[in-house]
Amino acid sequence: NNTLLFLKNPPSWLSLVRETEHKFYLSGTPREIGTYTVNILGNKYIDQNRSFQDEINFQINVQPKIIFDSNSTNIGNWRTNWFGYFNSFQDSWVYHKDFTWIFFGDGNQSDSIWFWNEKWGWFWTGSNYWNGLQGEGFLYNASRKEWMFFRVNQANLNYQSTLYSYTEEKWLNY
Repeated sequence: NNTLLFLKNPPSWLSLVRETEHKFYLSGTPREIGTYTVNILGNKYIDQNRSFQDEINFQINVQPKIIFDSNSTNIGNWRTNWFGYFNSFQDSWVYHKDFTWIFFGDGNQSDSIWFWNEKWGWFWTGSNYWNGLQGEGFLYNASRKEWMFFRVNQANLNYQSTLYSYTEEKWLNY
């Protein structure tokens, strides 16, 4: 065959596989979330004196599985699933209806999530512990090494949502 394809400076986890004479595919498992640029160079040799060269450039956006498996609300980038309503942005930053700005950790499961916020650090929850319709549920806080109960304030928009600390046995402002 007189066609040659190769990747130019690919992410370390990505490879180009030739399946048949005319069929190629990309293969690999991303190790981290983020946006990766892919450049594929192609050379077609016609004869000793002539060849044709082309380049294809595109980006692969790797997101946590919880974003990928969520449903669009058809209102901008707002999505929904068991975790509630959220608007996803580049590189796993999310505006969540109840938590406001959070960062989704790497995740390959759609029924649990690690997320980070500036005040409290890392939280973990799962679909068995969280009620997205009520905006409440159990969260594990990694920095405090404790389970907490989150409750969104639905009665008055001027009040903050709260977290119940089982260690301190009191409600704290989120």
